This record gives sequence, structure tokens and C-alpha cells, in this order.
Amino acid sequence: MNNADEILENAVAAHRAGDAVTAVSLYRQVLAISPDNGDALRNLATLLATSGELEEAADLYHSALLLDPHDLAVLTNMGHILRALGKTDEACSLYNRVLEIAPDQSEIRIALADIHLLEGKAEIAAEHYKEAIERGTSHSRIHANLAAALHSLDRLTEALEQSEIAVRLDVENADALNIMGRVKSGQNKFEEAVSAFQGAIHLRPDWYPPRLDLGITWQKLGKLPEALEALEQAWMLNPNDLETGKAMVSVMIALGQTEEAEDLLNTLDKIFPENSELPFHRAINDRSMGKLEESVDLFRLAIERGLDAPEAHNNLAVSLFDLRRLDETFAAANKAIALDPDFPSAYNTLGNWASEVGELAKAKNYYLKANELEPDFAAAISNAAYVTRLQGSLDESIQLYKTALDIDPQLAEAWSGLGLTYQQNNRFTEALAAFDEGLKGHPDNWELLNNKAISYQATGHIDEALATYKSALDSKPDNPEIYYNLGNLLLTLKRIDEAIEMFNAALRLRPDYNAVFSYLAHALMQQCNWVNLEAAIERIEQNIAEEVKSGKTISTSPFSMLSLPVPAQYRLLSSRQLAAQTAMELEHQRKSIKFQYKPKGEKLKIGYVSPDFRRHSLGLTFLDLLMAHDNDSFEFYGYAMFSNDPDEVTNQFGKVFDHFRDLTPCSHEDSARVINEDGINILVDLAGYTKGSRLQIFSLLPAPVQVHYLGYGHTLGADFIPWLITDHDVIPEDIAAHCSEKLIYLPDSFLATSRHEISQVKQSRADFGLPENAFVLANFNGLYKIDPKAFAVWMRFMRKTPDAILWLSAGTVGGENNLRKEAEARGVQPDRIIFAKNIPHTSHLARLQLADIALDAYYHSGGVTTTDAIWAGLPILTVAGPTPSAQTGVSVLKAARLPELITYSLDEYEKQLHHLAGNREELAKIRSRMTSTRDEVPLFDSQRLARHLELGYNMMWEQYEAGLEPKGFDIPAISQV
Repeated sequence: MNNADEILENAVAAHRAGDAVTAVSLYRQVLAISPDNGDALRNLATLLATSGELEEAADLYHSALLLDPHDLAVLTNMGHILRALGKTDEACSLYNRVLEIAPDQSEIRIALADIHLLEGKAEIAAEHYKEAIERGTSHSRIHANLAAALHSLDRLTEALEQSEIAVRLDVENADALNIMGRVKSGQNKFEEAVSAFQGAIHLRPDWYPPRLDLGITWQKLGKLPEALEALEQAWMLNPNDLETGKAMVSVMIALGQTEEAEDLLNTLDKIFPENSELPFHRAINDRSMGKLEESVDLFRLAIERGLDAPEAHNNLAVSLFDLRRLDETFAAANKAIALDPDFPSAYNTLGNWASEVGELAKAKNYYLKANELEPDFAAAISNAAYVTRLQGSLDESIQLYKTALDIDPQLAEAWSGLGLTYQQNNRFTEALAAFDEGLKGHPDNWELLNNKAISYQATGHIDEALATYKSALDSKPDNPEIYYNLGNLLLTLKRIDEAIEMFNAALRLRPDYNAVFSYLAHALMQQCNWVNLEAAIERIEQNIAEEVKSGKTISTSPFSMLSLPVPAQYRLLSSRQLAAQTAMELEHQRKSIKFQYKPKGEKLKIGYVSPDFRRHSLGLTFLDLLMAHDNDSFEFYGYAMFSNDPDEVTNQFGKVFDHFRDLTPCSHEDSARVINEDGINILVDLAGYTKGSRLQIFSLLPAPVQVHYLGYGHTLGADFIPWLITDHDVIPEDIAAHCSEKLIYLPDSFLATSRHEISQVKQSRADFGLPENAFVLANFNGLYKIDPKAFAVWMRFMRKTPDAILWLSAGTVGGENNLRKEAEARGVQPDRIIFAKNIPHTSHLARLQLADIALDAYYHSGGVTTTDAIWAGLPILTVAGPTPSAQTGVSVLKAARLPELITYSLDEYEKQLHHLAGNREELAKIRSRMTSTRDEVPLFDSQRLARHLELGYNMMWEQYEAGLEPKGFDIPAISQV
């Protein structure tokens, strides 16, 4: 035995005895004598590896392999050392050499798989794990790791099977439970995932991954407080972990804890100053706080730092869209698609862009593409439903919303959209049910509350509407739309000061909310609050001009424009826009429903459609006209829609019409079918753009001839109502050029009137607080019709006429007080204005006879109030003002044969007032003539008006039967009936 052999023998003995220090020294002596001694190389490498001297151990194993390249133990041990040194490629190479020599070395195969799994090479890892199992190695860890590999490959069914095997083999394998939770979360089995994560946490309370995964899963379930709690626990176990921090930021943003999110982002920024994802998350947080410009800059910073991912570009597109920077939105979303052509969120963003620019068909295609790429993308399906509703395909829209809700029953926007779609088709019961379902999961969702309030309001449930609007404001106090809607409701309830407060709040939040200004102006007029009225009207006129110039939809309604001195072409354009929107609501039905029209029978069937067949100014006057109609030659159908309960006047209509239908609960489509099945020849709209109108029914063309008359009295701009019945004074030639309809001119006033009973109970001025010897000026219109210019004329007259008293209809306390202040400011004692309370109509007509003269305002003359005055024998002085609403007085007075009471300028108006006041005998003669001729003048001849209308109906029908395009005409005057 040579010296090296003796030393090796002693080294092995020391090694076996556990004397590592002596053994190492002796092995080194052996190698100094014999560098190629394989035993010394292997044993010394083993001892050095055990003591952590891995680099030298690896070198020794390498030398040993040069002596015997097929030594499995050396290959295995060196592979383990290289893996520990992070030299995974070299380790894998050695493991593969082991498996080439001994394929059944399953533990080496598992080690190789573990490396591939950690390096993200899940496909290779899975194959190795499977082969190890097939070769007989089966324990909990290998099945858990195989599940992890399959999960990362999105092979969730296989992953779940392997995780379940792992748990069966070892119920205390926390890794197996954690991967099971991840798999179930990937399968959207979130409750089961939570249970698995909680099991892993129970087994390993100090292990942070399942707490991180649990927090993320709670967030997916919408349980945000629980999510934040789990993530905070993960953060405590692994402080400053980037993934946990990002998840916490996401939950904080969802909880509205934007300041806390910002603080955490600041902390993470200090730890990871150049991280590309942190600007991305900060951008999301800024966007949630409304800092849109800042979010754009941060998304761009994230991209510059290397986050050149579709998520970053798409979120940049979303912020740009919120800023309505539409060209940039389009470019950013397309960049996301260029990076990943199958990225569904980018197509959803492009859908939003296309919807905003009015390309609804393109928008729908983008949304459906997003859904094709991600079948469970409920938000994209909901968005497709939204544009489908805008296209007028309501049934399809409803089905799409229901599909979205099948996927995500908690999607508030889908419940809201579903309710709005029902609402759009007059299906308010179903709308309310949809909003209620959405509110079960989102009791504070302002959109659901706001839309529910609208449905309540439309169905006359006013208390419920008020309460629901207030709940919406509690939920979203910075939303201008809710203030606007609540203001409109308060306006209809005559709670004017509150309405003004709501409108002003809306404008403070959104100064360019143009639609508000016309309602604010109307509210100010209701209160005779003229301090800011002129500025409001000027802003309305400015808005209209700018909207027309830029090609935008006019925000001021056609109805509001009737009392504003705006160009007639603007009124027509606004009417056309509103009519087009009305038709678009049922566009699909318009294309798919082709009604067949029944031929005329023995009688021409006339259908009247109105929400006002009740105690209403139109209802009361139209009832007399209806009773005057020729039922021998015509058959009359009434189609009613009510927002309030029917009343005794409704009952009278039910008796006078040949047929009376209540369409209130019917959808627009069903209503049109009822009308068509009734075989109506001529369908007459009596509402136009007034409250309760349902022009959607007319847009479906249920009757061959459709015409507007009476209730609105001006152009509707609708191609589906080609005729308008009017008179030459209400729509003179210059205004006729700005009407979309062919005009049918009645020879007298277009207004229907009633010969109401006048109380014979003796009344005195003293009964109403009027001085016995005063010269009493009267105006019994709503106070909102009084304007500063007319009021200034009245006050100048009163200053010059000391015995003059102004007698007005009672209004709100605020309106009355403001008029008193305006009078005082013009040098007239406030107590010279006396306000008359409401009394029964027969008594009111008798009361009118106590006045000396009634006065119309400048911008808005009276209608029924004017005919009431004339019927009672009270002269009324009118002025043809600059608005359509100011022409009615001219029409009425001509039909009453009282041309001397018509003036055509404020100067003439004022002079005539002084003239009549100074010539009381002349005024008395006018009164006497009014009383003696009222039964003879055309104004109160309902039979004459009925015959003229019937003649017009026949002339329209003749055009239709001859296949002619609609043409306007004058109805020839007949002899007084």
C-alpha cells in the first residue's frame, strides 16, 4: 500500500466517524499526491457540499466526471449543487444525462421538472411530472406540482384532478390546497377557491401566498373588505412584496380608498423606483379620482419604462376616451390590438369609441368581437346590448342584457340597461323590476336609483320618485344628472325654489350642462325671478347657436323654444333631431313591422291619441269638439295614456268616443298594433312634444294617414307625421317655411273651445279684495307667462293711472313676492297687485267679469285663459310677440271678431291700452258686443270647427287614396252652422 492509499483509508475512517475536519484535510493530502483519485474527489466534494462550500464541491465533482462520465452519483450530486448555485441550465444538462443512463430515476426527473416549473417552462415540467408518475412515483408533492404546471398552462380540469389527488394523498399538504384554490378560482368557482385557500392558511398560518390568493379571490367575489384584510395579512407576513402591494392598491381603489392607495404606491415607489407597473397602478388610482390628464401621463410613463403590454395601451385608451380625445383613443386601443390581436378589452374600448362617434353598427361589431374572444366578457355583451337599444332593436337588446346577467348576475350596468330598455318601450313594471334586481346587489348604485326614480315619475308614483332621487343623491352627491332630473320633477310639482336649487347644483358641477339652462329659465319664470333670467336666456340662445354651428344635437327642447325668440330654423332643426331620436328608439321595429292597412269602410275611422283625456285644459275643450263631430259619417276612436289616475272627464270621453282604449300599460309596439287592428284611417296626435306624449307609436306608422293637431301646435320635424293642422295666424307664411309638415290651414282659429256654464251667483269686487272703483287689469295665465317687457308696460300704465289695479292668478309665494318687488322697483306700490286663488271654473268665469280688461304678455299669450275671458265678456288685449307661443292670442281674437284688441308691437300695445282705459265707453261697447255675439262668432262654434276638421280629413284621405304625396291646403270656410 502506497502512501496515498494509506491516507485515503484514514480519511474514509474519519469521514465515517463524523470527523469532517480531519477527513477534509486527509482527502486534500490524497489529492495533493494523486489528483486523479476518484474516491478522494467524490468524498471531498460531498463533505464540502455539506458544509456549504458549493463552488469547490462543483469543481471536484467536475474532475470526478472527467474520470468517469457515467457515474450516476456524481452526475446527480453535481446537478443538485449547480441547481443550488442557480446554474439551472448546467444542472438540467446533468439531470438529463442521468435520465439517459437510468430513465427510472424518478426523483431526478422530478428535480428536473421542478426547475422547469420555476422557470415558467410548464409544458416541459408537466411532461416530466407525468412520466415520473407513470414510472411509479406517486406522492402528494409531485401531484401538487403537476397541478401547478397544468394550471399555468390553463388546463384547469386536469389541474383540478391532480390537486385533488395531492390532497387525498396528504390532507395536510398546504401547497396542494393552495394550487387547488388557484385552479378553482380560474374556473370561476370562487367560493370553493376561498375554502381551499383558507385550508392552506390553517395548515401554514405564516405562509403568505394563500393569503395573497385569498385576497385576490375575495375581490373577484366583490367582497372587498375581506379582500383587503387578507391582503394586509399577506403584506405583514411578506413586507414590501410587489405583487401583494399591487393587489392591495387594486382593492383600495375599488373601495374608494384612493388616498390609502396613493400612500401605498408611494411606499412601493421607494422600494421599486424604476418599476414599470407602479405608474400603471397609480394611473388607475388617479383615473378613479377623476385625474384623467394625470392618468394619461402615468400610463405613458409605464409604457416608456417597458410595460409595452396591451393592458397598458388599452388603459391609456380608456383614459383618453374619458377625456373624449377620440383620435388618440382609437390609436391607443389599436396599439393594444397590434400587440395582441386577441385582446378582448381593447375591442371593448374600440366599441366605446365607435359608439361615441355615432357608428353604432361598428360599435356593436367591436363589442361582439370582444365577446367572441372572451365568451364570459359580460361587460362587453352589456355594451353590445346598449348600442343595440340605441339602434332601436329592443327585443334583441333585452336578450343581450339577459345573456350578460346570466354570466354576471352582479353586473349593475346590465340591470340598469335592461331597465332602460323596458322603459324605452313603455314597459315600466318590468323596468322597475330590473332596477330592483340590480339594487339587491348594489343598493347604493346611483344609476340604478336614478333610472328607477325616472320610472316612478313616469308612472305617477311621485313620492317614490322623490325618495329614490334623494337616495341617488346620497349615493352620488357630485352627479349633475341626478340634480337635473330631480329639478325637473320638483318643477312639475310647483316646488320652484327647490327646483332652482337643483338646477344650480347641476350647473355648479357641470357648467356646460346645456340642457339645464332652459329648465332653469322656466323655473325662474315660474318664480318671476328676473334678476338672472336674461342671462339664462342669453346663454340658451348662445348654446343653440354654438350647437348648430358645430353640428351637435341641440340641447334645448323644441317645446322650450316656443317661448324663446330664437330663429325658426333652429326650432325646426331641434324638432327634426328629437323626432329622429324618437324614431331610432324603435328602429328595428320600424324596419321589421310592415303594417297592412284596412280599406275604408262605410265611415272614415279617425283615431285621436292623447295623454290629456282628463281634467286638463286640452281635455276640457276637446271634449266639446268631440261631441260636435259627425258620428254618422265618421267613426271616432280615442287612445288614452295616463300618468295619473283617470277622472270624471275621462269617463265622459269614454261615453262620447265610439271606441275608447287605454294604452297606458301597453308597449309602443303593442299600442301601434292595437291601432292598426282597429283599422284606423287617419291617426291624429294631440300631444306633440308635451308631457306624456308617445310619438314612438306614430313612428311605427300604424295608420296610413297621420297628422298632428292642437296639443302642441307647431312643427314636430317628424317624417312619420307629414301633416299639421293649424291656422294662418299661429303659423304665418314666414314660419311655415320652417315646418317639416305639409300644413292644413283651418279658416278660423285652430283652437278648440268650450261653452262653459257661467255661475249666476252674484259676485262683487269686494269678494276678491278688489277696490270697487278701480280700473282692473287682469291676467289669469300662469305667472311663468309674464315677462319683464310686458310687465314694464303694465307698470308704466299703472304709474300714470292711479286707480289701476293688477289682478293676477295666484302662483307660488316666491313668484308673488318677486312680482311685488318688481312692481315696487318700477314705482308701483306692491299692494296694487292682487292675486286670485283658484275657485270652481263656473265661479271663475263669473269672477272674470269683474275686471275691466285682460292683458296678454309679450312672449307667451294665453290659450284657454284667453277663450275663457272672451266667453265671459272680458276684453283681452294681445300683442303679436316674437315667439310662436305669442301668436295664439291673434288667432283667437280674429276668430272672436275682435281685431281692435290685436296689436303688433309693444308700442302699439301700450298705446292701445291707454286708449281703451281713457275711453271707457268704447271699452264698454266692446264688452257689450262680445256678450251679444259670442254665440255667433267662429271661436265658440264647435260645430263649425268640427265640420272644417272633417272636411280636412276627407281631403287628406282623398290624397292618400289617389296615391299622391302629402300636399298642404286650405280648408274652405263653410257657412256658420
